[in-house]
Amino acid sequence: MTDRTSPPHADTRAPCALVVDADADLAGLIAQWLQPDGLQVHSTPPPSSSAELQLAHDLVVCLVIVDLPFPSRSHVDGLRAQLGPHGHAPVLVLSTTVFASVDCCGPAARSLGADGLLPKPTTGDALRRAVRRLIGP
Repeated sequence: MTDRTSPPHADTRAPCALVVDADADLAGLIAQWLQPDGLQVHSTPPPSSSAELQLAHDLVVCLVIVDLPFPSRSHVDGLRAQLGPHGHAPVLVLSTTVFASVDCCGPAARSLGADGLLPKPTTGDALRRAVRRLIGP
């Protein structure tokens, strides 16, 4: 796993947000916004084709954040399959094609098979609110 945002000795057993397919700047910004609230952030590039993501076996994924420019149900369903045992975690999609007026956990997210949907760019406050809605305080 390529982990661009976690400290070298991060505890993989602590609940974490897994950031998939985000550039290094976005992954770093997500970590900067979420880590002060106690949520570890791990980052990984997308797997090739339909291969399962190669994650640490003891990683506890409580949320998956994925950057999808043009989200579709097949992208989200495919991601869940690639997550293997972590596929049960809520999926939050960030997309440049989503309007700010779209409810994070509303019908648009459900139609994509996602648990949450945020416009990109977004703010740290909006991301933290979405994370609290999806996984609690």
